[in-house]
Amino acid sequence: MKNKRHFRPLQGALALLTGLSLTANSEGALILGTTVESATIGLNDQMGPEKAINGFGLDGDAPSLTASHREQFSSNWWTGWSGDVTEWQLTVDLEDNYDLDTVQVWNYREGCCSNRGLSTVEIWVSSVEDESQLVKLTTDGNGIHDDGNGNFLFPQAPTGGEYFGFALDMSGVTNASLLDNVRLFRIDGGSFNHNDGADHGGLAEIQFGGVLIPEPTSLALLPLGLVGFLTRRRKA
Repeated sequence: MKNKRHFRPLQGALALLTGLSLTANSEGALILGTTVESATIGLNDQMGPEKAINGFGLDGDAPSLTASHREQFSSNWWTGWSGDVTEWQLTVDLEDNYDLDTVQVWNYREGCCSNRGLSTVEIWVSSVEDESQLVKLTTDGNGIHDDGNGNFLFPQAPTGGEYFGFALDMSGVTNASLLDNVRLFRIDGGSFNHNDGADHGGLAEIQFGGVLIPEPTSLALLPLGLVGFLTRRRKA
């Protein structure tokens, strides 16, 4: 019986580790608290880049990976009324590092003008909060949403009915290991939209899903925590 009493704390500690491991390996969890690192900004202050990440326009006006997006003009990010702007980019800071497995996009949606949505975009990522370290994702054309030239294709949003967006197909990414550790995520729309670039571009919403990557210091402290846990149980 004495051996069993000594063994139970170890069993509990191992169960704790197992639980942490299962949590860390879960997929598709919505990433909350994202911010705009940089963006092209138009002159309509109701349609700033924050509208592309804060969930406004989705069901309940809250971030989601599965909600429908309404057509309200002010629920979009749009670069309009800003003079000679011909390129549109949005860089999102996930505020932590993630193994990124889901990118859900709702293209620009307004009853009159869904052709303002981006059509051909480049995507860049970085594992650090430094835009000079962004690396372009390259593609081979095997994904539904990539053209094989390193570009991604965003379908035009419908002008009526419910709109649940699309999960960006990244199966054609040839340097997919970059998605294993993402802090910054940039969409560079170039000068392409569904109006042949004749109008300013934008998006309705973009949301992300993935697994938080623990900081190395947290992992290093875990064995020390286990030692303390076992010591306390022995004294008890």
